[in-house]
Amino acid sequence: LKRKHRTTRVNPRVRTSLRTSLGYKEQRELEGLPQEIETLSKKIARAEMLLADVDFYRKDPVAFEVATADLAKARAALTQSENRWFELEDKRDSLRAKTAK
Repeated sequence: LKRKHRTTRVNPRVRTSLRTSLGYKEQRELEGLPQEIETLSKKIARAEMLLADVDFYRKDPVAFEVATADLAKARAALTQSENRWFELEDKRDSLRAKTAK
């Protein structure tokens, strides 16, 4: 009788635990996040300056509402980007610590 050779497949969940660095997409994302965070911070600063004008609402209530909504969106995006940056940095540090052992 001929025996068939079994091929062992690596479970994808196990394979990721063997990883020693971030994947390509995550590395590119991590590299781009500081620029994105800086851009959002500048956008927020500009919106806050615009909204600081005490006559802005009286001059153009519609533009004031748009600026307020844009500011809220920019703040939410900044929070999300900062959280993602921390997450990726933490993941990279954890992977480095595993390989250092």
